[in-house]
Amino acid sequence: MKLDFTNKDLHSLKNILITVISISLILTIIIYLYYFNNGKVSTDSKDWGNLGDYISGILNPIIGIFNLIILVYIAIIANNFNSNLHNQSEKVQKGLAKKQIIFEISKSFIIDFEKLLITILEKDNNEYRKMCYKIDGHITSLIELKVFDSKNEYIENLSKVCNLIGESYNPQQKKFIIDNTQINELSAFRKYFISTVFNNIDE
Repeated sequence: MKLDFTNKDLHSLKNILITVISISLILTIIIYLYYFNNGKVSTDSKDWGNLGDYISGILNPIIGIFNLIILVYIAIIANNFNSNLHNQSEKVQKGLAKKQIIFEISKSFIIDFEKLLITILEKDNNEYRKMCYKIDGHITSLIELKVFDSKNEYIENLSKVCNLIGESYNPQQKKFIIDNTQINELSAFRKYFISTVFNNIDE
């Protein structure tokens, strides 16, 4: 079980220890003077020596116990610090790994998107449909990685445009019957895609 302590807790513990030890010391001296020296301050060095031995005998166990408490407390703080450091390191590594995956998928998307445009120019319907399928896979992966929202209007529009272009293919003429509007929409999506992905990687 992880116990969380702060610098405020450490400061409070230090104050408690100082207070307890101070009170113990004062009470020890008062009790000694009252019971063993009739409440008077002695001028005999032997009495002072006895007082020192008495104080040591009373306070040393108390100080030893508090030293043990402090050691345990410090060990807990060190363990929590190492645990937090490890967790932060894991988060950073996972974040970097996710960004690397996003980068690789995005790179593949851009390559396949360029191929998609080439298939339109080359009037290759079969290859065009293959590229649409691959691009859809890239987009799905990026949605799962939360780069894009599935309800994103650009994503929905891309799907519609790709379907329209695919349906416009004329087998007799062996070409796609499209206009500049659809090409412009594809170009707009490409620009949006690059901007969104790189903003996500830079975060």
